[in-house]
Amino acid sequence: MVGLLVSVALLFPQFPQGPSAVELEAMKKLDFMVGNWEGVGWMMLPEGREVFKGTENVQKKLQGKALLIEGKFADTKDGRIVHETMAIVTYDEAKKKYVFQTYLFNRPGGVFDLNVKPNGFTWAIDVPNVTRADYDMNLVNGEWVEKGSVTLPNGQKHEFLEMRLKKKS
Repeated sequence: MVGLLVSVALLFPQFPQGPSAVELEAMKKLDFMVGNWEGVGWMMLPEGREVFKGTENVQKKLQGKALLIEGKFADTKDGRIVHETMAIVTYDEAKKKYVFQTYLFNRPGGVFDLNVKPNGFTWAIDVPNVTRADYDMNLVNGEWVEKGSVTLPNGQKHEFLEMRLKKKS
């Protein structure tokens, strides 16, 4: 066992001691998100407007190098899960940008640039037959307010999502 440890030490003589100061400083800008959030919202589906309630649980991971975001939302009428997500946010020091990797239970996920602003963030998805879907999250009087809109090829914007959450812990 000692021989294996010595071999590993020789292969990796400058093994990192943890997240860099740059990564930690960048991730601190998202500290306001950490906690358990609960609330309501709506989204437009082909069948019409669906109202939901649910939670977002945001945790620091890897000694502050990443945020793990888990969301779960159910239809207010029948309790059916309509939106369940997991995302990981990190900061890429070499590229000087935030990376937002998403996973959804009923759709493909992806890797996106996350633009951090004071008390919020934005991100976008290129969508076939639609110019793009934009998401904008703002902390307003302690409430997580997130809106989603699509921009059609003709330039028209349509809101398709709104979520309002309050921090529970």
